Amino acid sequence: SRPTAQATQATSPSDCSSSVLEDPAMYQQQQGQPQYETVTLPGDAFPGKQYTFTASNGQQVSFAVPAGMGPGSSVSVDVGAVAAAPQQQQYAQYAAQQYAAQQQTQPAAAQYAQYTAAVAQQQQQLAQQQQYAALLAQQQQAAQYAAYQQPAQQRGSESVTLPGDAFPGKEYSFAAPDGRTVTFQVPQGMGPGSVLTVSY
Repeated sequence: SRPTAQATQATSPSDCSSSVLEDPAMYQQQQGQPQYETVTLPGDAFPGKQYTFTASNGQQVSFAVPAGMGPGSSVSVDVGAVAAAPQQQQYAQYAAQQYAAQQQTQPAAAQYAQYTAAVAQQQQQLAQQQQYAALLAQQQQAAQYAAYQQPAQQRGSESVTLPGDAFPGKEYSFAAPDGRTVTFQVPQGMGPGSVLTVSY
């Protein structure tokens, strides 16, 4: 007698999700998953005996009765992967093309990110230069204002009567009204008692 087979699990390529667009290899993995059929052993079955049956996919499949199995037992037999339908093969090709297109766009995105980073860095450097220039201008204005605020020193003159030890070329010093110390030399032709006007 021959065993009777019933398909209990089959993985179809049409069951693949949109994740194949992320990696076509996932689609190939789904295509490669095995299909199992449940076989009911006939009355002459015993462990180790070989049987052959025609699976639902048309393939001739041979198997040995596992240990502990006998007549009437149900055995799951791997009958091989399901062949992909033409439309499923077209979908796999489309998924591969979409994946390749995504891979091609990644370098462009990386280049754009590098460009935007470089532009941001240039803008930051320009802003720093502008801040430095503004600070320098403020410092220059402050220095000019401070110089303007300083009162101009008043020029004056003082009449000095030369003492008894005076002679041409000798130096004398006196304190001006604004607190400065003024030093002068006795001019030629002047001596003790001479009156000299000293400008400072």
